[in-house]
Amino acid sequence: MSDRSPPGSPVSDKSPPGSPVSDSSFSVTGDSWESDDDDTLPLLEIFKMTYVGNLNKFRVMPKEQAGFIRICSDRGVQYVYKVDASDRLIEHGDELDVTVKGPTICYSKNIYLEYDLFSGDFKGRKCLGWEPDVDDALSTQVQLESSDCSREIAIIMGCFANATVATVEVTLSGISAATKVYGVVAANNSILDTPNCTSLLFVKKPDNVIEAGDKGVIPLSKSRVGVPLKSVLYLDISLNVNDYNHTASLQFNAQKEGESTKDADDMIKVKVSWCADEDKMCLMYDEVHTADD
Repeated sequence: MSDRSPPGSPVSDKSPPGSPVSDSSFSVTGDSWESDDDDTLPLLEIFKMTYVGNLNKFRVMPKEQAGFIRICSDRGVQYVYKVDASDRLIEHGDELDVTVKGPTICYSKNIYLEYDLFSGDFKGRKCLGWEPDVDDALSTQVQLESSDCSREIAIIMGCFANATVATVEVTLSGISAATKVYGVVAANNSILDTPNCTSLLFVKKPDNVIEAGDKGVIPLSKSRVGVPLKSVLYLDISLNVNDYNHTASLQFNAQKEGESTKDADDMIKVKVSWCADEDKMCLMYDEVHTADD
C-alpha cells in the first residue's frame, strides 16, 4: 500500500469541479435496473459533493444553505445532505458535507435523487438508471443544476453491482475520559482506490478536537461504507491522541457477513462488521417504506 495516498490526503486533493470521473454505463435518464439474482446486493455509495459556482454568484452564504439532497426508492428514503442551519461560507470548488450516517443505499427499481436546497435555487429530481454487469464496480458523476442553469452540484458516487456493507468501529484502549482526538479516518476499496472515491469517516482539525466517547469509541461522522465483493476494504488512519500521532493503513477482505478485527497499534483497535442483507440495510434508512405504504 506504499503507493497509495497517505491518510488525510482526500481532504485537500480535489479534481477540477465538473470534470468527469469515469466513462461508465450509469445514466440519470434511463429506466431503473433491478437485479434478478437474490444473492447479489447492488449498492450506491456517495463519495463527495462539490459546489460549482459562477462569477455572478460565487458564494453561498450560511443563511442560504438550508435544504436537502436525498435518495428515494420503493424501500425508503436516505438523506445524503440535510442542513437546517449553517455558519459556514461555501465557495466555488468547496465540498458539501455528506451527511449519510446510516447505510449505503441499496439500488432498487424506481430510485431517484430528490433535492431542494440553497433557498430553492437547486430543486428537482433525477431518475438514476443503471445497467451493470454482474461484477461492476465503477464511479460516476451526477450533476444537479441550479434553476437558472448557471451553477451545479457535482456528486461523485460508486455503483457496485455485487457488494456488502462494512460497519466500522474505531476505539482507543487504555485512555482516560478526557482523551482529546483529531485527525482523519478514511475508507476506500482496492477497485476504486483513488482520492475521488474515498469516504471520509472522521475529519477533525487541531482547532476542533473531540473527546473519545464511552469505552474509548471515536464518534465517526460516517460508519458504514459499501464495499464490492471480491475487493479489499482499505482503512487509512491518521489520528492525534493527546498530542501523540498514530498512523496506520489496514486491509480487510470483503465478506457477506461476520466480523473482522485488527489493531492499528497498541492503542487503536478497529472492528468491521459485514452485512449483505438488503432487508437489514433498508431498515436503517432515515425513512422506511413498507408494503402497506
